[in-house]
Amino acid sequence: MTAIERLRQRGIRRIGSPKAGFRYRTPEGGPAPAAQVERIRKLVLPPAWTDVHVSPSAASPIQAIGRDRAGRWQYVYSEAHAKRREEKKRERLVAFLEGLPHDKVTLIGLSFGGWLAAELAANCRHRLEGLVLVDAFGIKVSDRETPDILDVFNTAPQEVQRRSWHDPATWAPDLDVLSDEELVIRARNWESLCLYGWNPYMYNPQLKRWLSRITVPTLVVWGASDGIVKPSYGRAYASLIPASRFELIERAGHHPEIEQARAFVETVVKFLNR
Repeated sequence: MTAIERLRQRGIRRIGSPKAGFRYRTPEGGPAPAAQVERIRKLVLPPAWTDVHVSPSAASPIQAIGRDRAGRWQYVYSEAHAKRREEKKRERLVAFLEGLPHDKVTLIGLSFGGWLAAELAANCRHRLEGLVLVDAFGIKVSDRETPDILDVFNTAPQEVQRRSWHDPATWAPDLDVLSDEELVIRARNWESLCLYGWNPYMYNPQLKRWLSRITVPTLVVWGASDGIVKPSYGRAYASLIPASRFELIERAGHHPEIEQARAFVETVVKFLNR
């Protein structure tokens, strides 16, 4: 039985609506005790979620589940569980950086890799001399119910392709010409992205406040036509890093390093030679 199945079977169910108000029912159908209702309110569950079920135990790693407006299952984790998970991820990232055969390095992270690079820079500053983030994910800029990043898992592939490129007819990969091995690699990468970035969707709730820890010179590069995550998100990202500057590359989408390779290299080399 999955975590979702367990909570739907044994959890406290939320009924009602934002307008009429919410009530909470036990698995047996009776009203939830007042103490449980108070605990649930402190979780601040989004009112737009549907099919909401809450764990009866405050010690449970998953405190609540619900469907967002896109129909995706979302989770609310206990603070203790979220902290343990972040600590484990931080340990792995720091171990990776400490294992590199150089005293100091400049990190360059693109898209999802930009998210990882930003977390490394926030947690292992002593090993860095510079940071480059390219159309990076990783933070929440808008309010809880407003998506910052296109839901690539629940958007038609043709639309994802259109939003990824300034000129998709020239640059979008033709999957029909890929070998079986290349298709398997692509599918596994997609599966990994889903595993790590599904919930919360493509961001770490802690990273936004961690960015102020980054003290090394930082370049934030963005494709002007990026429809996956818009340049306004990149500008917000850069504004949270003290020693950073923002550069826009025209006629490029989510992959300026491909669509405008010369302009991208010139921008990064200029930064490295500062």
